[in-house]
Amino acid sequence: MSDESGGLDILFVAVMAVITLFVVGTTVAVAGVGLGQVTPAAQSMLVQTDDRSPSQPCAPGENLLAKYNWDSTDDGYGFVFEKGASDEVTFNVIAYDGGPSDGPTEVEWTSQTPVNVEVVKSGGGSDINQASELDPPSTTGTATSEQGISFLAFCTVPSTPTPTEEPTEEPTEEPTEEPTEQPTEEPTEEPTEQPTEEPTEQPTEEPTEEPTKTPEETVYWQVDFGPGEEPPDPPYYGENDRDLMAALGNSEDGVKQNPSVLHQNRPGQLQNVTITGNSFTFDDPDDPTQVTVEFTVPEDGPNRTLHLAAFTLPGPFNYSEVPQQELQTVTSGNFTAGETGTLTISIPQPTSGPSSSAGRRSALVLFGFGGTLLGMTVVGRQRKP
Repeated sequence: MSDESGGLDILFVAVMAVITLFVVGTTVAVAGVGLGQVTPAAQSMLVQTDDRSPSQPCAPGENLLAKYNWDSTDDGYGFVFEKGASDEVTFNVIAYDGGPSDGPTEVEWTSQTPVNVEVVKSGGGSDINQASELDPPSTTGTATSEQGISFLAFCTVPSTPTPTEEPTEEPTEEPTEEPTEQPTEEPTEEPTEQPTEEPTEQPTEEPTEEPTKTPEETVYWQVDFGPGEEPPDPPYYGENDRDLMAALGNSEDGVKQNPSVLHQNRPGQLQNVTITGNSFTFDDPDDPTQVTVEFTVPEDGPNRTLHLAAFTLPGPFNYSEVPQQELQTVTSGNFTAGETGTLTISIPQPTSGPSSSAGRRSALVLFGFGGTLLGMTVVGRQRKP
């Protein structure tokens, strides 16, 4: 009996040893597969890749922190940022398989934001090779692959806000005592005497005189000196390559800009025309009623037809309101090469406006070259509103 019992014990021990070796060997083999693809330092575990693609490397519930493609750069090859929330991951390539053009087989990375999932695509094809969950989330890691890595993606998982505990106990005690004493005494005496006398006299005289003059509305005006018999309608001079000089003012402040700011940085001249003093001459800069421009056509230049026009504006000059400017008066003349001349017109006044039916008259005095004096009066033309 003892020999048989001993044989059975030896057989049982042998069977258990075989089973143990099989289990241990299987565990080591599985662990070896995982560790061969994921960085040991990251303490990561592989997660499924079915719900991931090169265009959407992060699974539902994850946010793409950054995706980098291995591509050529100015310095050779490297990981180039493609998309994501922030370009904040840096890389240190450790090893290549065939060379830089084939992509790295081992690369260290560092991120400013903790990464939850590292996604690796390597070799050919369009499938994700592996996705590793980092537990806990890490700002550093090492990605490895048997073939050159074509892109790396880094995903984060938004933290779920923990429910805040609200106090379950509410104050049950409230003040039960209220002031029981109320003031019982109130003033019993009230003033019995009221003023019995009221003023019986009211002012019987009221001002009967009212101002007979109403404030005049400020008139904003602009003076243009340009080519042709009259200004364009609307008065844009762009087609004439801004062949123009202008001045601005109003009936309240007088002359404000002579010439206007748009022309102060320019020579102040028209093409082939020299303007005396590069400005206009007003009879009274504080309260102008007339404006004059004096100019000379160069001897070596062409003959010129020139005009001087005055407009009213809706308000202070605004380039977008140029079409709303209303022509009040204009005068023009033909001038030959070498001739010096002047053009004079009236400035719009508060009492005048587009409703006035009478045309304005402006004086045009031409001084011929060589001192010949010619006097002529030109009737200004007024544009209907």
